[in-house]
Amino acid sequence: MKRMLSVITIGILLAVLLTSVNAVPVTAETTAYRPQQNLPPFEEVFPGVYLYWQWWNESSQDIPLPEEPPDSLEQDVYYYYVKDIYDNGYWIREQVEYTSEFRWSWNNLLVEIVVDPDGSLVSYLSTLDLNEGTWQLFWYVENSTALSGDEALLLSSFYYYTYMSSSNFSAEYTWFDDSMNPVNASEVIPLLPEDYAWAAGFNGSYHSSYTYDFKGFGFDVHEMVFSNNQTHWMEHYFMGMTAFDDRNHNGIMDLVYNTVSYDFDEDGIVDWTYQVLNFSESEIVYEYYPVDAEIGDVATPHVNEDGEIEWSAEVVNINGTFYPPMLYDEAQFAMMPETELQEINASQPVGASLDSMSMTYRFGMTNDAAVLKIDQHIGQFTNFTTGQPIPALEGLGLSLDYWSAFSTYDLTVQSEDVVVAAPPDAGIETSSTLEAQPLDSGNLSFNTDEGVLATVDFGGTYVWGYDNNTYTVGTVFYPFYTYIGPLGAEQTASGFEMGGTDIKDGIYYYSSCYSNWNGYAITHDPIFAVYPEVPPGAVSSYVNILLTTSTVLAVGGSVALVAVVGRIYVIRRRE
Repeated sequence: MKRMLSVITIGILLAVLLTSVNAVPVTAETTAYRPQQNLPPFEEVFPGVYLYWQWWNESSQDIPLPEEPPDSLEQDVYYYYVKDIYDNGYWIREQVEYTSEFRWSWNNLLVEIVVDPDGSLVSYLSTLDLNEGTWQLFWYVENSTALSGDEALLLSSFYYYTYMSSSNFSAEYTWFDDSMNPVNASEVIPLLPEDYAWAAGFNGSYHSSYTYDFKGFGFDVHEMVFSNNQTHWMEHYFMGMTAFDDRNHNGIMDLVYNTVSYDFDEDGIVDWTYQVLNFSESEIVYEYYPVDAEIGDVATPHVNEDGEIEWSAEVVNINGTFYPPMLYDEAQFAMMPETELQEINASQPVGASLDSMSMTYRFGMTNDAAVLKIDQHIGQFTNFTTGQPIPALEGLGLSLDYWSAFSTYDLTVQSEDVVVAAPPDAGIETSSTLEAQPLDSGNLSFNTDEGVLATVDFGGTYVWGYDNNTYTVGTVFYPFYTYIGPLGAEQTASGFEMGGTDIKDGIYYYSSCYSNWNGYAITHDPIFAVYPEVPPGAVSSYVNILLTTSTVLAVGGSVALVAVVGRIYVIRRRE
């Protein structure tokens, strides 16, 4: 009996010990700072990866307004006095009715992801109340004690909004003599002298109405990494679509800009220069402007079967117009041959319906980076009424246009073959002639001296809806402007001291070009990646070392305990 009890005791001790050993990876793998991190309203979906999303819907009907007359009806009565050539007086009564209506709605899918393998930023953010302002997360992180270099932040936004305003104005005119007896205005008006000519329009009734109905949508991605004691911000926006004529068959939309200079005070010194598009040498044909659309399928963030955070948004039944290039100022007119100007002015807008446009996002981690892959689909353009392909688009290519804003202390934008660096002098500067440059790799890379901070890979291949075959994406970027200015040491609201050096900002336009298009569907998959100063794999290795060490110590302790218990059992048996 004693032997059985001793064996049971040993078994219980070993079970307790091994259970505690097996529990170590579950807690320690989550973070190197403390067993569990709590960051409401964020949810830790993977070790060190936190997710928050919001499907925000709001409309003008949700906001209470002061009570108004039914249909915002306003009625006013005005009187005007005139005299004819015989000095007879007349009164004109104007009865005015005015109605107006105004409605709007806003829909936004906001997705925020915090990557923090070692838990330093999460520990800091957990002391703040994020429930009332998660959109301010980018400002919260400017705290030097909270950032250790392994963090990456990502914010994705899809928005859809509607705006409608209308008004109706009507006026009824009645004429009276001095005794307020009704008279026929058509008989009196010919007798009015020139001074009362304005009264000729006050006859019978007048009605006018105005309606403006617009629906807009957009996609954007924002990223942040911490490197060399500074935060670095990347913002990427989808701008729209352009149809181009690939005359030289190089697979890209060639745009050529020229510099226009102004000498405002006429002292012989140029005061300002800016870039304008040279239409003679550029390949742009149409720009697409949507005015009507509906929300399609929206999938909120979830973990897919590949272990990625996935979400998507779609816009359907899009109606809009392809317009010829819009000329903005006299400088552009002056730079164009008269025949070309006449040709552009003679071009007719092309109405076009787009069946759908969608973005499917998939976020995951590698040993080196936080990666966001986007499955981007542009549906087929068809005629408004017939639903058939549009002849005016045949032979044209499609360009999806973006712009990225980037802020850091050392900025270089490069690809394998093309490098565009920030200008060396303070102020806004541009080259005398800024031409499109193809990027063979299709990669836009933002770097500092310490290494790559972020990349946008919008090259590769795409699927053409006409034959479902794959073709090569043409890629091009246009440095829009860069700015360099002194930044003195200052203390931000969160206590983060920014150093006294130069800050550089840059905005870059870039395009994915599909020379085979003709108005048919396009499916493409750009990839956005950010590279923390401390790679995620390095943090994982550090955590694994801690786990291994803890496990070895725990297993060593269990062996020693078994030996002690066994020794006690042997001694007691001898007794």
